[in-house]
Amino acid sequence: MTRADAIAELKEALGPVAERPLLDEPGLTLVIIETRQQVPGSDQTTQVAFKLPGDITSRPAHFVEPHLVLPNGGQPNNASNQELAGRIWKTWSMATPWDPQRHTLSQLVDTVVEQWDR
Repeated sequence: MTRADAIAELKEALGPVAERPLLDEPGLTLVIIETRQQVPGSDQTTQVAFKLPGDITSRPAHFVEPHLVLPNGGQPNNASNQELAGRIWKTWSMATPWDPQRHTLSQLVDTVVEQWDR
């Protein structure tokens, strides 16, 4: 899957996306789904972002806004904040199979958001 294919699929499934080239990481672009995603079972919403190379061959790094918390008020495994393209984003360890040959990036958005309802 190419970055262009992934972005087209995201736009079709979820609406507008923003693309921010990562100057400190040549070849990578931060792709932000502009429509806020609802965390199931919660009143929390967030934008979701991915670091995408030109050719996507494995699950890309995932990010949400830093205000999200788990239902118990905690954080998932290895949560950390990172500054990317002038914004603070949160990432964490997530063990989930995702293969660009079988899955879409919008499916990964669902998986990322659902992590905050466990």
